[in-house]
Amino acid sequence: MYFIRCMNTRRWLYLTNFLMKFLL
Repeated sequence: MYFIRCMNTRRWLYLTNFLMKFLL
C-alpha cells in the first residue's frame, strides 16, 4: 500500500513537471 502511494506521488510529480514544461 505504501509503495503504491509512493508511486502515485512520483507519477503526480512527473505529471506536474510535464505540464509546467508544456505551459512554459
